[in-house]
Amino acid sequence: MNPLVSVYLPTHNRAHVLPRAIESVLSQDYKNWELLIIDDGSTDDTEALVKSYIDRVDNVRYFKNNTPKGACVARNVGIHNAKGVFVTGLDDDDAFTPDRLSTLVAAYSDDYSFVCSAWKMVPRTIRNTLRDILRYRSGLISLQDILDANQVGNQVLVKRDRILALGGFDESLTAWQDYDMWVRLIQAYGPAFKLAKKTQIIYEQSSIGQRISNSPKRIQGIKLFREKHGSIMNEKQLKRVEALLGEI
Repeated sequence: MNPLVSVYLPTHNRAHVLPRAIESVLSQDYKNWELLIIDDGSTDDTEALVKSYIDRVDNVRYFKNNTPKGACVARNVGIHNAKGVFVTGLDDDDAFTPDRLSTLVAAYSDDYSFVCSAWKMVPRTIRNTLRDILRYRSGLISLQDILDANQVGNQVLVKRDRILALGGFDESLTAWQDYDMWVRLIQAYGPAFKLAKKTQIIYEQSSIGQRISNSPKRIQGIKLFREKHGSIMNEKQLKRVEALLGEI
């Protein structure tokens, strides 16, 4: 039997786009999944929306923080309550392609710390296309590769016990929390593997509102990341981080 995959989906006041993310999980061709929606203190119609799905879909579960505690806390709530052998995440303003879970599970091996894939940016721009060509790679991703740049993106498929063994996402970070997690997983369990196939859709429309990646807390998060991992970064890698801080 195919192993259970737990999808954790943190959300905060995004009831207007959340159905797209949820429906992308419901439409997976891989059927052995559960969806954990973690409502981080929403004050819009999120709870009623999610309960409408729970009424008709057995494998959707809902958790709510009464006050916002941040994306990392929400992710960790999902991971701690997950029942699957594997966990993977989905942001509330993004979506899976219908074959994402089946593709990642088929590619998984314990020889890798985790598996991930390429993604499609919407809307498609020249900037996004050039960034994909020049910066991102597929195949094995070593510790030096991930320290050069976040080649992974914002989501992976990983065994739940591995992410729990490392304490989950670092709730002290205000940005680059996913990047930090991928670095720690590769440090602990060896290279990751990235598929060239695009199985995730990342939406950048301004109508969605501010993405986590555009948060004003980004500077603080990058500085904390540098403090945490600076000792294993080479001079070029440290200069890249400094350059990013200078651009913000």
